[in-house]
Amino acid sequence: MTRAPGGPGAAGYLLDDGAGGTRALHLFSVGVALWTLALLFVGGLVTSREAGLSVPDWPLSYGHVNPPGWTTTPNVREEHLHRLLGWGLGAMVIALAAWIQGSDPRRWMRRLGWIALGLVVVQGVLGGLRVVLLQHYMAVIHGALGQGLFCLLVAIALFTSRGWKEAAPPSASAEAARMHRRALLAALAVYVQVIIGAVIRHSRVGHSVPHVAPHAVFALVVAHLALSAMILALGRCGSAPGLRVPALLLGAGTVVQLMLGLGTYFANVSGVEEYSGRPPYQFWTATAHQAAGAVVLASAVVLYLRSRRVLAEPGALPGRPEEAPGGAVAAGGAA
Repeated sequence: MTRAPGGPGAAGYLLDDGAGGTRALHLFSVGVALWTLALLFVGGLVTSREAGLSVPDWPLSYGHVNPPGWTTTPNVREEHLHRLLGWGLGAMVIALAAWIQGSDPRRWMRRLGWIALGLVVVQGVLGGLRVVLLQHYMAVIHGALGQGLFCLLVAIALFTSRGWKEAAPPSASAEAARMHRRALLAALAVYVQVIIGAVIRHSRVGHSVPHVAPHAVFALVVAHLALSAMILALGRCGSAPGLRVPALLLGAGTVVQLMLGLGTYFANVSGVEEYSGRPPYQFWTATAHQAAGAVVLASAVVLYLRSRRVLAEPGALPGRPEEAPGGAVAAGGAA
């Protein structure tokens, strides 16, 4: 890596042009991220249908890798599919981490590969222990950590993209600090909202106004932060490359999330009877709400990372940019 000018006080390291493996690695990392989104969707469906304990053993399912008749048995079908997707993700992340180690010269990227592998292992163990120990709080941790793993894999896909590697050094902007701050606050707020939502879902109180109130009120905070970040990215920072798509996804996704949240609540006002007595629109609406939340969270993360890559505060540019593309991500992992 090439050290940024400015001596010990420099913010980090500049990326070498063209660093970061091959296009094939990028395409594979995109596939891994999409697979993870599918896994989150099916996991949300398992929660919505209360199918989490429909398979009582782990790591096998009724003593089999694929239990007989699992594709035609409600709840077992969803739970076992979730396990199969999880196993597939584990294998894919092993391959991704190994590929990064062998082809990406950036030390911080190689560390991210190992972190992703560690997180997917922890996720698998948490999912299994939730079944074996019958502890509902583990399901909350499992869900929240899964969203974090998704964001990390999306970030890896971003870092291996041609647009990231070949982007020009950050340009000076009077709005850089504000853009960085708003995008980061939006990402943190969405993640907190995800955790609150997980607690409500796994506590089975989604039909209770007092219990849903914190989630609903904080949704307004999230909407304000997300929409203000989008407006700034498309307005005063609109000329910066790479901000438009994540900003639009963040803003539009937030609006869709608000609508899905209202739909989920009103779909469940009749209560949370056992699955056999629940209409399909209840669990499909809730599942869509959770999956859309993952997309909104990832969009906020990408917007923050992209803003750090292309925008720098004027004081950090004494001739050449001191701020490393990606900010803390590059600085924290460089040698």
